[in-house]
Amino acid sequence: MKIFVIDDSSFSRKAIMSVLREIVPDATLIPFGDGEEALGRFTEEKPDAMTVDIVMPKIQGLELIEKVRATGIPTTIIAITSDVQTSTRQRCAALGATFIEKPFTKEKGPLLAQALSL
Repeated sequence: MKIFVIDDSSFSRKAIMSVLREIVPDATLIPFGDGEEALGRFTEEKPDAMTVDIVMPKIQGLELIEKVRATGIPTTIIAITSDVQTSTRQRCAALGATFIEKPFTKEKGPLLAQALSL
């Protein structure tokens, strides 16, 4: 399984990757500090899943999710964000993305595993 971990916070990327290593030890994890870089590699890499922060520089997470969905490449998307507005949750749901609220801690691992259908 190949998973993109997209977050402008290196602390958040490390926390998410730490939990992913525990729940999917054989996964290939590819970190990105912004959505623009991740989008540039998406069609080449075709990840099975991706975690996406919503509030990021260059390309916001919701715009990234829309662009990924527009490619038609099937990918599990998990939004991990501190943007807890109802409208953000609704847009994530409409785009077929699971929503997990930050801060992301080890205790949220079961939610991540469920979103990845593990």
